[in-house]
Amino acid sequence: MDPEQLRQKYPELLKECFDISIEPGWYNLVDELLNKLSRYRSLQVVQIKQKFASLRAYPSFNGTHPKARATINKLITEAENIASITCEACGETGYETKKVNGSWWMVLCTKHAEEYGYVTK
Repeated sequence: MDPEQLRQKYPELLKECFDISIEPGWYNLVDELLNKLSRYRSLQVVQIKQKFASLRAYPSFNGTHPKARATINKLITEAENIASITCEACGETGYETKKVNGSWWMVLCTKHAEEYGYVTK
């Protein structure tokens, strides 16, 4: 499932989302997160991305009941924690890695770290 398919599957939740920039290994994880978040009708997710080897999902809570916000934040944190050990390329178990001679960080399995020129930190 790619970003466009996620937009088609969750049109109301992602109506105001201006950016979904993640690698294929996290697509299923984000799909699962969006499925859980779709229960909250007034919630909007405005951006989903990778930053410094971490999944980031930014919600807009306009009209969302204050008690629901804690649950929503917990769901996002759980997905972020799973992403931190999930290869961004393939979805297998991964580790935080750093680009050789660079400053780009990703979560990658051993195979993809070697293939992409990354090393574990």
